[in-house]
Amino acid sequence: MDPPVKVLKFGGSSLREGEDLSHVARLIHERDEALLLVVSALNGVTDKILDVLPKAEKDEDAITPFLEATRRQHDAALNHAAPDDEKAPQELDQLFQKLERVLYGIAYTEQRTPKTRDLAVSFGERFSARLVAAALRNQGTPAVGLDADDIGIITDGTYGVATARMGPTGENLRETLEPLIEADTTPVVTGYFGRDDDGHVTTFGRGGSDYSAAVIARSLGANAVEVWKDVDGFLTADPERIHTARPLPYMTYDEAAELAYLGARVLHPRTVEPLHEGTIPILVKNTMNPQAPGTRIGPPRDEPEHLRAIGAREGFAIVRMQGSGMAYTPGVGKEVFAVLGDAGINVVNMAASQASFALLIDEEDANKAAALIQDAEIPTVEAVTVQRGFSLICFVGENIGKHEGVAGQVFSVVGDAGVNVDMISVGASEIALAFVVHDEDVEDALTALHEAFLEKAPKREVQA
Repeated sequence: MDPPVKVLKFGGSSLREGEDLSHVARLIHERDEALLLVVSALNGVTDKILDVLPKAEKDEDAITPFLEATRRQHDAALNHAAPDDEKAPQELDQLFQKLERVLYGIAYTEQRTPKTRDLAVSFGERFSARLVAAALRNQGTPAVGLDADDIGIITDGTYGVATARMGPTGENLRETLEPLIEADTTPVVTGYFGRDDDGHVTTFGRGGSDYSAAVIARSLGANAVEVWKDVDGFLTADPERIHTARPLPYMTYDEAAELAYLGARVLHPRTVEPLHEGTIPILVKNTMNPQAPGTRIGPPRDEPEHLRAIGAREGFAIVRMQGSGMAYTPGVGKEVFAVLGDAGINVVNMAASQASFALLIDEEDANKAAALIQDAEIPTVEAVTVQRGFSLICFVGENIGKHEGVAGQVFSVVGDAGVNVDMISVGASEIALAFVVHDEDVEDALTALHEAFLEKAPKREVQA
């Protein structure tokens, strides 16, 4: 496509009410370039849909009040942002009728399945796309709201955590979207979901609209992805924990993914997957502060700075297996991971000695994981214990694993802060140094490390 399109994603924090829709529309109208928008549901709508599903399963009387309240919310936003638009009210009518049928289907069958759940929650994005398109039209920008399943975002069919199949998706999107862009019409596409080969809606997980934007950008050969949030970009630490955290002008794909996995709400962890092997940059911008430079995310580049940011994620347990000679017995690790993998339990981190394996697992899965390992009767595993109340702390920086002395300096600072380290992961990744501490020690560790390594790091301008 010539010129290349730029993909802009707006999340629910940027789409709360009618004034937000008008603000986004003005931002778009001011730009003289080919754009495509990907949108999340209006703020809070997905949670409301998820909340009504179990109620509908038990009592159909919950459906009508929910539909009426949700329609009022969207009508109020539309009346503010595009009061004279004739197309959007008709589109909303059709969508609400479809959602009503889905909810009554759940009520009549008294069953919520992964399939009906994914279909139901997709309507938040469907509503939003029509509203944003109407707001754009009200500002004089030709626009059309489009559903991801209709334009051909194809997934692997996994409900709740689907993955886009890039081959067929790319073919479909070039066929359905490029003619609109070439005709100077701005497509406003639903994020968060696609469809499998049988036409069933499958979602990418909460926050998955970022991933949708990256999939579309890769498919169309976009020149950039802009992710618009309510923050100025990535910071050196969570500002709610570390008040001296400073903005980061640049990060690599891998660094951003590591921080996102640790819970940084700036970007969905999977956003970089479709872009990782290319050169399409991601620019994180603030809808309420569009003049701020934001954070640019792209391929590695030559930099002297090797400690970029620090993050933490709480809510873990350590499942510890003990037995003489475990490390020397072939196949023990394979059996453990097979047992947990078959149950859908993820191992976040691990450490091993000749007589012990320690696995870091989400607390909610810990008891189940321990019971499965015990029931499997794996040779040499003599005892399985569970310890709760742990957090994973991670330092990220390009080639951090290649810089001599970094780990020693980090753990020296942690020790001086009076924090005990329970597990360490060094060398598993060249861009991350991870370790586990007790929940009550997280604040002390983060404060000490940020003060020692990140507060005085030099700032750099964002490269074009």
